[in-house]
Amino acid sequence: MCDCGKRFSEKTPIVERYQRTSVEWNQAVSIRAIKGKTFKETAQHYGTSSSTIVRRFDRLAKSEIRAVKELPAVIAIDEYKGDTREGKYQLIIADGITKQPLDILPSRYKSTIKHYLQKHGAQVQVVIMNMSQYFKAAVQMALSRPVLWQTVSTFAGIFTGHWME
Repeated sequence: MCDCGKRFSEKTPIVERYQRTSVEWNQAVSIRAIKGKTFKETAQHYGTSSSTIVRRFDRLAKSEIRAVKELPAVIAIDEYKGDTREGKYQLIIADGITKQPLDILPSRYKSTIKHYLQKHGAQVQVVIMNMSQYFKAAVQMALSRPVLWQTVSTFAGIFTGHWME
């Protein structure tokens, strides 16, 4: 602070502009947010709020997320329990060959699935999924004549199953 009462910020490698925490603290929190059990536990460990940890995690996740332009020929879909503004359950879409997650849809509604597959699924030929008639209907509405593979065990293990009629 100078004699005139104004504050002037100075560039420093320790703290980024407009931040109250050091670069090293943010890096440590980011790592712990990923590897820690819960955001609450991480917040307690670093003496901050859960919402601060969630913001650091979101910032990190945003830099890692790649937009899906086109889905591969073989995809696998499954639901899982999460919690978003759109519902308790989300839908994960993975590469059916490599099993790498490609995208997570915010809900498992038929309209959400249908619109996503219509937009990104031009190359999809095979869909690996559970026995849900709901998913089957959404996939058939979105894709022209996909081959559906009904799974007994989905992402938890090896894809095994049989063809759906």
